[in-house]
Amino acid sequence: MSELYVYPEDDGITEMQDLFKQMVTVATQNALHNIEVEKNKEKMKEYRKEYRQKNKEKVKESNDKWLEKNKAKMLEKRKIKMTCPECGGVFRKDNWNRHILTQKHKIAIAIKNSPYRKK
Repeated sequence: MSELYVYPEDDGITEMQDLFKQMVTVATQNALHNIEVEKNKEKMKEYRKEYRQKNKEKVKESNDKWLEKNKAKMLEKRKIKMTCPECGGVFRKDNWNRHILTQKHKIAIAIKNSPYRKK
């Protein structure tokens, strides 16, 4: 009684075929959606630009609200000091991207990855 009886005509292939059809359908829908997004990207960019120009006061007000809401987080991030594991440079957490572009960091990475470096 505990064993499941599988009918001879239903060997699991039909379920796999249905699942595959569903996956193809979803992938096709996603691809079509991505194409539409790409088409509308320029329209949306232009619309946003026009909106910002027409509603300067609203945009300024919402930016001020966001800044006031997130000011504490930004100040906390500025306080955190980090040390780079590659070059040993000390910088603030919010300056990580700028630090990666510095000569000091690039030279340290080049030396670290050099084939002539003794290990």
